[in-house]
Amino acid sequence: MAEEVKRTINVSRTSLETLDVKGENTKMLSLMNVVIKQRDAKQEIKRRDMKHKNKQEVKNEKQEHQQQQPQTQSLVDSVFRPRPEAFKGETPIVAVDCEMVEVDRCSDALARVSIVNYNGQVLYDHYVRPESRITNFRTWVSGVHPHHMKDAKPFKQAKQECHKLLKGKIIVGHALTGDFRVLELDEAFVAKEKVRDTSRYRKYQNDHGQAQSLKVLTEKFLLRKIQSGSHCSVTDARAALALYRISEQEWENQVKQKSYTNVKRIVHQDIGKMAAFFGQKVTKM
Repeated sequence: MAEEVKRTINVSRTSLETLDVKGENTKMLSLMNVVIKQRDAKQEIKRRDMKHKNKQEVKNEKQEHQQQQPQTQSLVDSVFRPRPEAFKGETPIVAVDCEMVEVDRCSDALARVSIVNYNGQVLYDHYVRPESRITNFRTWVSGVHPHHMKDAKPFKQAKQECHKLLKGKIIVGHALTGDFRVLELDEAFVAKEKVRDTSRYRKYQNDHGQAQSLKVLTEKFLLRKIQSGSHCSVTDARAALALYRISEQEWENQVKQKSYTNVKRIVHQDIGKMAAFFGQKVTKM
């Protein structure tokens, strides 16, 4: 009898302990659900705020664009269709664009180069005959056909003429690295502070800091469509120039600020070296 009572008591204790554990688990689950719901609610509020903020930014951007549009559009039109009275000679700022074909070993070669002045007037526009054998004209992109090579300029001549035109100028263009490569322009010829590359300008990059195509930028900022079929180097040079000109003041201010910062850094380094030589400390400028 006593043994049965003990067993009954032990079973009861075990049942109670089990109930306590289940109760604790239930409380824990309830608490977790509350925390998850609170987290989800905060995320939803944050998402709505972000959505509203983005909408407001888009609205502000549209309003700003509408205010600037008449003046901007007039400037853009004057670049794409230069007025007859616009200056036709060389200017301190020029825009360049190159079309390329494929030659031996699947490399790029210059096949057409166009340079326009600050007003969009054509300074140079010639087809160029590569020194290597052309294996693919890429006509659907380059717009270059075999018959264009008949009266094309030899590469060396075109290169020399372009170098002469571009020397000392501020050069505008889109993704200029490729253009400089086929024109054989190195860093010794083109200083970084003279380059205005629309693919590298932060305003014209996407939210992740990546370059956008000239076609996309032209449609978005200039309200024009280009490159519907094959490319035209004159049109592309003018598009890059127009993108530069509508942001010219802001862009040049950034260049000046960067230049000032670099000069300041170099001067401070030089002073630091002199101070180190004389065994003194230099405070930050």
